[in-house]
Amino acid sequence: MDGILTKRCEYRTKVVEDLARNWKQEHDDAMLAWDAQDLVKECLEHQELLRHDLWESSLQRAIEGQIDDLERHGQFLLSIFDRSIAVFENIEEFVKKITTAGHSIDRKNEFHRGVIETRKLRRRIQARWPIADPDSMNRAMENYRNGKKRNARDILNDLHRRSA
Repeated sequence: MDGILTKRCEYRTKVVEDLARNWKQEHDDAMLAWDAQDLVKECLEHQELLRHDLWESSLQRAIEGQIDDLERHGQFLLSIFDRSIAVFENIEEFVKKITTAGHSIDRKNEFHRGVIETRKLRRRIQARWPIADPDSMNRAMENYRNGKKRNARDILNDLHRRSA
C-alpha cells in the first residue's frame, strides 16, 4: 500500500485540504475568484488522479495479487475518497457563492460533474471492494468443501468487470 501512487494521492489530498483551509483565511473577496479558479483546476487534476490512476491501479494490483492486505487498502481508499470529497464539497460551496456574487469560474460544471462521479466511485468501492467478512469466508469454505472452487484471480476479474 505504500507505493508512490498511494503516497501521491494521500499527499495531494492533504494539499487540497490545506489549500482550501488557508484560502478561506487569507484572501479578500477580489482575490477569492482567482484563487477559486486555481482550486477548481487543482481539484479537477486530483479527481482524475483518484478516479483513474489510484482506483484503476488499486484494482489491477488486487487482481494481480500485489496487495498484501486488501482490507487495509480498501480502508485507505475509502479514507482518501472521503477526505477528498469533503474538500471538493467545501470548494463547491464557495464556488457557488463566488459565482452568485457575479464572478465566473472556468470549468465549474466539469468540477461539479467530477464531484458527482467521485462520490459514485466511492460508493462502488465501498460496495464492491473485495473485503472478506466472516460470513462470506464461511460460505466460501463450505463451497470449497463441496467442490465449488473459484480462484481469487477469477473472482477479482469478475469484480473488475462489474465495476467497469
